[in-house]
Amino acid sequence: MTDIKHIMLMAVGNPTVEDDGIGPYCLERLLEWFDFPPELRCVDEGDLGLAMLGDLVDVRELIVLDAAKDTGHPVATVLIMTPEELADNAVLHTAHDQALVDVLRTAALVDKAPERTVVVGMQIGSLREWVLELTPEVRAAAPIMCAAALDQLRRLGVTFTPKPGAEIPAELFDALENFAPRFE
Repeated sequence: MTDIKHIMLMAVGNPTVEDDGIGPYCLERLLEWFDFPPELRCVDEGDLGLAMLGDLVDVRELIVLDAAKDTGHPVATVLIMTPEELADNAVLHTAHDQALVDVLRTAALVDKAPERTVVVGMQIGSLREWVLELTPEVRAAAPIMCAAALDQLRRLGVTFTPKPGAEIPAELFDALENFAPRFE
């Protein structure tokens, strides 16, 4: 098992572009609903960029929460992907945006790449700019995406407990018990 201090749960996405904000939204919910070991690194990277390279120092296991488009799956489908699989379905807003796979390749050049990266992605429905809310279908599936992230953490030996008084949707616990992600 990887020492927890070498595990990172990272959200990427722009919450001002409707469903592109699903990654940060799920990270916020997870931190609101659960207590994690203090050594677990939970980071919202927003829009990807080379600035995140410093955050990858000493990370061996990376779990990324991100939006995916044009996967061929229905909106709100949760997928477990590699960064390379996400590359064709990544949400990039301008020619200046960098895909996760490109950031990780750059990290490898300077010996900062994680040993293993898993993307917990969701097929999104809409990317309207300056819309601060998720579409209803994507928002409703957020507990499923959160469960998929928890499942990945659990596989790495990370323990978590519900926070006292947290109002966690029952769908999350059902998904965590029965989660069967689609592997791309």
